[in-house]
Amino acid sequence: MTLRIIRRSLLWVVPAAALLLAATAPARADDDGGDARSMRFSAGLVISETITGADGNCMAISSLSGSGQAAQLGRVSFSAHDCINFLPTGASAFQTYQGTNAVLTSSSGDQLFATYTGTATPQAGGALLLSGTFSFKGGTGRFAGAKGTGTLNGLEDISTKPPTGVLWLSGRLSF
Repeated sequence: MTLRIIRRSLLWVVPAAALLLAATAPARADDDGGDARSMRFSAGLVISETITGADGNCMAISSLSGSGQAAQLGRVSFSAHDCINFLPTGASAFQTYQGTNAVLTSSSGDQLFATYTGTATPQAGGALLLSGTFSFKGGTGRFAGAKGTGTLNGLEDISTKPPTGVLWLSGRLSF
Protein backbone atom coordinates (compact mmCIF):
# COMPACT_ATOMS: atom_id res chain seq x y z
CA MET A 1 0.00 0.00 0.00
CA THR A 2 2.80 2.44 0.92
CA LEU A 3 4.65 1.79 -2.36
CA ARG A 4 1.45 2.30 -4.36
CA ILE A 5 0.99 5.67 -2.68
CA ILE A 6 4.63 6.59 -3.39
CA ARG A 7 4.30 5.59 -7.06
CA ARG A 8 1.08 7.57 -7.50
CA SER A 9 2.62 10.53 -5.69
CA LEU A 10 5.59 10.56 -8.06
CA LEU A 11 3.23 11.23 -10.97
CA TRP A 12 2.00 14.57 -9.61
CA VAL A 13 4.24 15.63 -6.72
CA VAL A 14 7.44 16.12 -8.73
CA PRO A 15 5.90 18.20 -11.54
CA ALA A 16 4.00 20.28 -8.97
CA ALA A 17 7.10 20.73 -6.81
CA ALA A 18 9.19 21.65 -9.84
CA LEU A 19 6.71 24.33 -10.87
CA LEU A 20 6.57 25.66 -7.31
CA LEU A 21 10.36 25.70 -7.04
CA ALA A 22 10.72 27.50 -10.33
CA ALA A 23 8.08 30.05 -9.35
CA THR A 24 9.42 30.74 -5.86
CA ALA A 25 13.16 30.72 -6.57
CA PRO A 26 13.78 32.82 -9.67
CA ALA A 27 17.27 33.76 -10.73
CA ARG A 28 17.99 36.89 -8.72
CA ALA A 29 20.64 38.54 -6.64
CA ASP A 30 21.51 37.39 -3.15
CA ASP A 31 18.89 38.53 -0.61
CA ASP A 32 21.47 40.19 1.60
CA GLY A 33 22.87 42.42 -1.13
CA GLY A 34 25.77 40.14 -2.05
CA ASP A 35 27.14 39.22 -5.45
CA ALA A 36 24.54 39.62 -8.23
CA ARG A 37 25.64 36.24 -9.57
CA SER A 38 24.99 34.43 -6.28
CA MET A 39 21.47 33.10 -5.90
CA ARG A 40 19.20 30.49 -4.45
CA PHE A 41 19.17 27.20 -6.30
CA SER A 42 16.44 24.57 -6.21
CA ALA A 43 15.52 21.57 -8.31
CA GLY A 44 13.00 18.74 -8.31
CA LEU A 45 14.01 15.58 -10.19
CA VAL A 46 12.45 12.21 -11.04
CA ILE A 47 15.20 9.57 -11.17
CA SER A 48 15.80 5.92 -11.94
CA GLU A 49 18.79 3.88 -10.81
CA THR A 50 20.61 0.85 -12.22
CA ILE A 51 23.24 -1.11 -10.27
CA THR A 52 26.18 -1.52 -12.64
CA GLY A 53 28.74 -3.37 -10.53
CA ALA A 54 31.10 -3.05 -7.58
CA ASP A 55 34.79 -2.42 -6.92
CA GLY A 56 37.25 -2.39 -4.04
CA ASN A 57 35.95 0.94 -2.71
CA CYS A 58 32.22 0.53 -3.35
CA MET A 59 29.99 -2.38 -2.37
CA ALA A 60 27.77 -1.32 -5.28
CA ILE A 61 28.10 1.18 -8.12
CA SER A 62 24.99 2.58 -9.71
CA SER A 63 24.09 4.77 -12.65
CA LEU A 64 21.35 7.35 -12.13
CA SER A 65 19.40 9.25 -14.75
CA GLY A 66 16.39 11.50 -14.67
CA SER A 67 14.79 14.79 -15.47
CA GLY A 68 13.01 17.65 -13.78
CA GLN A 69 12.88 21.39 -13.29
CA ALA A 70 15.60 23.60 -11.78
CA ALA A 71 15.71 27.30 -10.94
CA GLN A 72 18.25 29.07 -13.20
CA LEU A 73 18.20 26.15 -15.69
CA GLY A 74 14.52 25.40 -16.44
CA ARG A 75 13.88 21.88 -17.68
CA VAL A 76 16.91 19.66 -16.99
CA SER A 77 18.23 16.18 -17.47
CA PHE A 78 20.28 14.55 -14.70
CA SER A 79 22.97 11.89 -14.71
CA ALA A 80 25.30 10.59 -12.01
CA HIS A 81 27.11 7.53 -10.69
CA ASP A 82 26.85 6.44 -7.04
CA CYS A 83 29.36 4.62 -4.88
CA ILE A 84 27.17 2.76 -2.38
CA ASN A 85 28.39 1.21 0.88
CA PHE A 86 26.10 -0.60 3.28
CA LEU A 87 26.31 0.19 6.98
CA PRO A 88 26.52 -2.35 9.82
CA THR A 89 23.31 -3.73 11.28
CA GLY A 90 21.98 -1.38 13.95
CA ALA A 91 23.27 1.79 12.27
CA SER A 92 20.83 4.69 12.01
CA ALA A 93 20.90 4.50 8.18
CA PHE A 94 20.95 1.56 5.75
CA GLN A 95 23.67 2.79 3.40
CA THR A 96 25.86 5.70 2.45
CA TYR A 97 26.20 7.00 -1.07
CA GLN A 98 28.48 9.45 -2.78
CA GLY A 99 28.97 10.72 -6.30
CA THR A 100 31.75 12.73 -7.84
CA ASN A 101 30.34 13.29 -11.31
CA ALA A 102 26.71 14.44 -11.21
CA VAL A 103 25.62 16.57 -14.18
CA LEU A 104 22.54 18.75 -14.60
CA THR A 105 22.04 19.69 -18.26
CA SER A 106 19.70 22.51 -19.29
CA SER A 107 17.68 22.52 -22.53
CA SER A 108 20.23 25.03 -23.91
CA GLY A 109 23.05 22.53 -23.29
CA ASP A 110 24.65 24.45 -20.38
CA GLN A 111 25.73 22.06 -17.64
CA LEU A 112 26.32 22.20 -13.89
CA PHE A 113 28.76 19.70 -12.39
CA ALA A 114 28.34 18.51 -8.81
CA THR A 115 29.52 16.10 -6.15
CA TYR A 116 27.29 14.75 -3.40
CA THR A 117 27.19 12.49 -0.37
CA GLY A 118 24.49 11.22 1.95
CA THR A 119 22.62 8.38 3.59
CA ALA A 120 19.63 6.22 2.71
CA THR A 121 17.31 5.14 5.54
CA PRO A 122 14.71 2.37 5.05
CA GLN A 123 11.03 3.28 5.32
CA ALA A 124 7.96 1.06 5.44
CA GLY A 125 7.14 -0.77 2.22
CA GLY A 126 10.57 -0.80 0.55
CA ALA A 127 11.23 2.92 0.23
CA LEU A 128 14.50 4.63 1.09
CA LEU A 129 14.58 8.14 2.58
CA LEU A 130 17.54 9.99 1.04
CA SER A 131 19.34 12.78 2.87
CA GLY A 132 22.62 14.48 2.04
CA THR A 133 24.56 17.45 0.73
CA PHE A 134 25.87 18.55 -2.66
CA SER A 135 28.54 20.93 -3.97
CA PHE A 136 28.72 22.53 -7.41
CA LYS A 137 32.15 22.14 -8.99
CA GLY A 138 31.95 24.09 -12.24
CA GLY A 139 30.06 23.68 -15.45
CA THR A 140 29.87 24.69 -19.09
CA GLY A 141 28.49 27.74 -20.88
CA ARG A 142 27.09 30.29 -18.45
CA PHE A 143 27.87 27.93 -15.54
CA ALA A 144 31.63 27.73 -16.18
CA GLY A 145 33.29 28.21 -12.80
CA ALA A 146 30.05 27.63 -10.88
CA LYS A 147 30.28 27.10 -7.12
CA GLY A 148 27.72 26.41 -4.45
CA THR A 149 26.43 24.01 -1.84
CA GLY A 150 23.13 22.75 -0.58
CA THR A 151 21.02 19.93 0.75
CA LEU A 152 19.69 16.90 -1.05
CA ASN A 153 16.53 15.09 0.05
CA GLY A 154 14.52 12.41 -1.65
CA LEU A 155 12.62 9.18 -1.63
CA GLU A 156 13.45 6.08 -3.68
CA ASP A 157 11.26 3.02 -4.22
CA ILE A 158 13.70 0.11 -4.35
CA SER A 159 10.94 -2.45 -4.95
CA THR A 160 10.52 -1.28 -8.57
CA LYS A 161 12.74 -2.51 -11.39
CA PRO A 162 14.63 -0.29 -11.94
CA PRO A 163 14.33 1.59 -8.65
CA THR A 164 12.71 5.01 -9.13
CA GLY A 165 12.42 8.06 -6.95
CA VAL A 166 12.43 11.80 -6.50
CA LEU A 167 15.20 14.19 -5.45
CA TRP A 168 14.89 17.74 -4.16
CA LEU A 169 17.94 19.98 -4.18
CA SER A 170 18.05 23.29 -2.32
CA GLY A 171 21.01 25.60 -1.80
CA ARG A 172 23.10 28.45 -3.25
CA LEU A 173 24.66 28.85 -6.67
CA SER A 174 27.34 31.36 -7.75
CA PHE A 175 28.61 31.69 -11.31
